[in-house]
Amino acid sequence: MPRFGRLTTLAVFATLLGAASCSGELGIGDVPPVVFERVTLTGGSDNRYLVCPADLCARTQAHRLSPEFPVAVDRLRYEWEQIVAGAPRTAIFAFDPELNQVDYVQRSRAAGFPDVVTVRFLELGATRSTLAIYSRSIYGRSDFGVNRRRIEEWLQKLTTALATPS
Repeated sequence: MPRFGRLTTLAVFATLLGAASCSGELGIGDVPPVVFERVTLTGGSDNRYLVCPADLCARTQAHRLSPEFPVAVDRLRYEWEQIVAGAPRTAIFAFDPELNQVDYVQRSRAAGFPDVVTVRFLELGATRSTLAIYSRSIYGRSDFGVNRRRIEEWLQKLTTALATPS
């Protein structure tokens, strides 16, 4: 990359960081709804993490296949919501009751950079369920593994919570 390109990149980053510092947080912009059936992981971006059942995300290979849980979908969603409610700097910003799909925004501690986490809760039967998760950064090309670590941590907490009788 030419020297001018690096300086321009640094100037843009500094401007974004300054905007986050002055306003408290960066906006998330117009985030289109996730249609898991059409998600693709093409391009060079390394700032997202997809967990999905193979049949739902048939157009791409997820980073991880969704685990199945021996509980009704309502219990799965309740336990997930408890975990997310305890996550710092995290809030719901959209909900689609028809799809049983929720969008959350979690902001980075230092600069308030937003990541969006979309979760769809899927019923597999009266006492079986799973979920699809797509976590991605709004700004930047790399997140240094933040999206993957977040989702893996939340899934581990979910597995532990669901192992406890209700």
